[in-house]
Amino acid sequence: MAPKKQKMPETNSRRRSTRVVEQDADKDDEPAQSLPAPSRKRKAAVDDATSASKKPNTTAAKKTQPAKPTILTKAEAAEAKAALAKKRKDAKKEKKPVASKKAKSPPAPTKVTKTTTTTRKARTAKSPAKSGTTAAKKPAVKKGTTMTAPSDNTKTVTRPRKKSEWAPAVPVETKPAAPRKAPRERHLPTPEPKAPAKAKPAPKGKAALKDKAPPKTTAAPKDKAPTKATTAPTSKTPAPEVAAPSKTKTPSSAINTPPTTILKFFVFGENGFGELGLGANYNNLDVQRPRYNKLLAPETVGVVELAAGAMHCVALTHDNRILTWGVNDKGALGRPTKNEDMYPPEVPREDLPDEEDSDSGMNIYEVKPMEVDSKHFPDGTTFAKVAAGDSCSFVLTTTGELYGWGSFLDINSNPHFIPGTPLATTPIPIGTTIDHAPFVDISIGSNHALAVDTDGVLYSWGNGEAMQLGRKIVDRNQNLEEDLVPRRLPVGPRGANKVKRAFACSHQSFAVTTTGDVYGWGPDGDGQVGFKPTDEMKQAVVNPMKIPHLSKKGVVAMTGGEKHSVALTDKGDVLTFGRLEVQLGLNKEKLGPEGIIHSEEGVGTSALLHIPTAIPDLKATMVASAGHHNIAITKDNKAVAWGVNNVSQLGQGKDADDNIPFPKQIADPRVKDLKLVWCGTGYQYGMVACEYDPSAEPAPVQEMPAPDEDVVMQDAEPTTNGANGV
Repeated sequence: MAPKKQKMPETNSRRRSTRVVEQDADKDDEPAQSLPAPSRKRKAAVDDATSASKKPNTTAAKKTQPAKPTILTKAEAAEAKAALAKKRKDAKKEKKPVASKKAKSPPAPTKVTKTTTTTRKARTAKSPAKSGTTAAKKPAVKKGTTMTAPSDNTKTVTRPRKKSEWAPAVPVETKPAAPRKAPRERHLPTPEPKAPAKAKPAPKGKAALKDKAPPKTTAAPKDKAPTKATTAPTSKTPAPEVAAPSKTKTPSSAINTPPTTILKFFVFGENGFGELGLGANYNNLDVQRPRYNKLLAPETVGVVELAAGAMHCVALTHDNRILTWGVNDKGALGRPTKNEDMYPPEVPREDLPDEEDSDSGMNIYEVKPMEVDSKHFPDGTTFAKVAAGDSCSFVLTTTGELYGWGSFLDINSNPHFIPGTPLATTPIPIGTTIDHAPFVDISIGSNHALAVDTDGVLYSWGNGEAMQLGRKIVDRNQNLEEDLVPRRLPVGPRGANKVKRAFACSHQSFAVTTTGDVYGWGPDGDGQVGFKPTDEMKQAVVNPMKIPHLSKKGVVAMTGGEKHSVALTDKGDVLTFGRLEVQLGLNKEKLGPEGIIHSEEGVGTSALLHIPTAIPDLKATMVASAGHHNIAITKDNKAVAWGVNNVSQLGQGKDADDNIPFPKQIADPRVKDLKLVWCGTGYQYGMVACEYDPSAEPAPVQEMPAPDEDVVMQDAEPTTNGANGV
């Protein structure tokens, strides 16, 4: 049969052949589309057994069945066979140029399948078709033949057509153009992401600056705030526009209020390393009585808050500056204190001043208050609180960010600060790698830190070798790095209690909850946490435990030294507990047996008192403790001190005893008649301060005398008993 002879094997050229479905001129149908693979196969399976002259009657033949078969004579059959062979030959000639064009077009394979596709011209011809209509039934096409879409002006030509009518359409076929535009349409989404990149350098007005501002705002509290803040002032010309988002939030969004009262400071005690901030002109002898610090003058400097560390200090001024002085061996000052770090290399070394004072031998950059460079903080940062430890310093901002510098020292005096940075010589952000609410409180012990956020969650970090972090250390080497990141510390049953204030003492720690309960943890070998040492808990309290003798007693503040702790209540009571020695301020002879445990080591008459006990006849508004001594501000604004006084850290004068077991007033003429409101203690020094009243007549301040003159003055003054008449 003729149809069997027309079947051709599928080749690559056949897979690339195309078929055009013509539009019926009498109907408005939708544009012809490339059929899905299954539909095309079914279409290709239709067998057109007759010649082209029978094509128009194909549909009719299907409708009117049965149709009578056409009987041909031998001559007619031979003639039809010859015509069919000629048509195949012509079809191959027409197919070759199309295949060559498609081979040259790279995107063509993405559009062509095994069967046939529609050409761009056919779709163009059918574009006026109404949406929602169905295409007219298409006539079957013989396998192996190629039909080309007619041009628009040949749309109404009736069938059958001669091959000569189709020939002109082959060279002008627009089919290769369709694949070229199809990739462009597919690649349209690619330039879209690049559009914003082109728009960045184009606008230079306020709109462009506002687009850049939000990333700096979001980066400020997170990991890399200082880096962006440092580069902010040197960025675009309209600096206010760019810097505004990265500045401190408006006062309405500030959660921490900075102090505003300017203080006037008097210092005393050990000054061998410049921890009193008196400058290089004052030698390294102990300051035996309170001395007015001219370098912190309220008229010119205006300090509103001061934190005393072991051997250095941090101060906050009324104009939002951070000042530091004292020992800088472990980066505690947050600023350079050596010539090579303070001056550029091009400055001749011989022109630089001597770092050490010729008379005192102290570093001239450490012994006087100097400012920490503000470039280390985001532009517009406002500070609310400062804190200091043995070798580290921290500042809290009004918006709850935390910055620190220096180092935490382990038991071998090795520095550790944050993972990968054992020692920070300049301020860096703290807590940027954890999710937390803004911080509202910060307290620093000797080598550990505590912070509280607005949700009442407590965080601890630093050196936890003495269990001062409230969690057990399994592997010291492993946990040392992990403990340098602030971690949540649950307080109360299942950690449900919210913390109001946290207090980091020398090694022990305390937390006051919103319900008035007090929790403590850390080393308790001398009862300084408030628990009776037992066989199970002889060395330390590992996790926060509720202290029964302090809970619900109105505790508002806590402090402590190496072997003792002090609690201050809202009624002004001062409760002490720990090693029962001079630092507790209690008369052991008048204490009952309750809470006292005598030492089993046979060290004299030493004992421990684990029950917090109030000091008789003492009502205070503020207490500070460090090492083995204490200073308190009484309700009548006087300063009293007690404890160890071996280097004049109690400010009682040259002839005072090395140990003062009971609170005794600091009665030096310089401070005796002042209305004192603040006190602070370092490891072997102390400070007191009064409010500065600029409207009052400034009293003449005596110049700092030489040490010899100071001794003469002390000999000429009588000593005064303390507030309790001890």
